[in-house]
Amino acid sequence: MEKTAKIASIVGFISVIAAPALPNTLPTNPGLNLPFAFVENQGQADSAVRYVGNGPEFKAWFRKDGVILQQRETAVHVTFAGASLMKNPSIVPADPIGATASYFHGNDAAGWQKGLPLYASLHYEGVWPGIEVNYKAIDGRVKAEYLVAPGARAGEIELHFDGEASIEADGTLHIHTATGDFVEDKPVLFQTVNGERREVPGAFRRLADGSIGFAVGAYDTTQPLVIDPAILFSGFFGGNSQDAITALALDSYGNVIVAGWTSSTNLPASEGARKTNAGGVDAFVAAFAPNGGGLMWCTYLGGSGDDRAFGLALD
Repeated sequence: MEKTAKIASIVGFISVIAAPALPNTLPTNPGLNLPFAFVENQGQADSAVRYVGNGPEFKAWFRKDGVILQQRETAVHVTFAGASLMKNPSIVPADPIGATASYFHGNDAAGWQKGLPLYASLHYEGVWPGIEVNYKAIDGRVKAEYLVAPGARAGEIELHFDGEASIEADGTLHIHTATGDFVEDKPVLFQTVNGERREVPGAFRRLADGSIGFAVGAYDTTQPLVIDPAILFSGFFGGNSQDAITALALDSYGNVIVAGWTSSTNLPASEGARKTNAGGVDAFVAAFAPNGGGLMWCTYLGGSGDDRAFGLALD
């Protein structure tokens, strides 16, 4: 995590994003956020970083040997591994979004980076033989995708995480770090043959050295295979004592609503909600945005006795 902290501190610059043409009247939308985008490192980050990704909730640093992902205080380093790993994969940006970024650090204009194009996707070509790793900007965060060429072996993919990796019963991958958790949803595997999408059975698998790969069922090896896990939001939620989330639901807007119980006295309760506990164990309800998982609101529920929530229903 020391390397992560060093890189994160280096890129803490002021940036200006310029869009091509804007209408005379801009809509007023306090919830509007700049999109996640990729930009080449031209000196605004550590020299080992090839591209930088920035979004409203998510940041990423792309090196030739892997990626550092960060959301607020939580960061994880993903390293491409395995005996078949290619030593110098090429990294190619794609899908320009039509805007540029400028970084002004310090008083010397010679050290500024101006007018750097922003992109919506980034492609690692030749990470393992016949395998590409694609990163895309989706809903304000970054999404990984593995493309296995015909004849290549998906079993060559090995990912090493600097946290403790565990595969849960529901197929999700949890990376436990000192500052929070990263989660990748159960991977979706598919092929497109003659314009038809065909699902392929598959899952995360833990390798002997603790790295993570993919178990893949039978598929047509003469056609490309796409492995598509979704990176979910991460981080710790809680206070100064015991906290437990016992129920979860999604509302019609995709917001994540949770309920549970807590003996903490300092949950981040919202203005207009119940902001303090009433003693002992209290129930709580909280909501997180689908775009990056930012806390939307939180409230205590309960009286002076022991109160716990174990279920949640939305109309």
